[in-house]
Amino acid sequence: EVEVGALPACHVDPRLVRQALVNLFSNALKFTRTSRPARIEIGTRVIDGEEMICVADNGVGFDQKHADEIFKVFSRLHGQDYEGTGVGLAIVEQVVRRHGGKLVVSSRENEGTCFCLTLWEAGQSGITDEGERIED
Repeated sequence: EVEVGALPACHVDPRLVRQALVNLFSNALKFTRTSRPARIEIGTRVIDGEEMICVADNGVGFDQKHADEIFKVFSRLHGQDYEGTGVGLAIVEQVVRRHGGKLVVSSRENEGTCFCLTLWEAGQSGITDEGERIED
């Protein structure tokens, strides 16, 4: 089951953000393959007063103490049990950082994972296709 909610309008590099969202969605698909029913939600949530784009699933999850490790290149918490190269989440982090945003993750083993991100800091609205920052 996939539920897609409204996403905020924002001025970003569309190729980079598309890749980041594809990586998050692919992870959700991969780690829910044994869940019955498998459920993935994409949309916005307000967290600490800030609207964030979130991709959540009810998959295998992981111990939250490893949250910082998953964004490192070639880091794989689930070993060879799941396909992948170990670079997808590192790419997501770089895209978010390039846009001046924030990336947070919450997870529980056997309950699922939720990745939430912003693509700009307060007072900024993103970057141009040429990589230049646009100020509000």
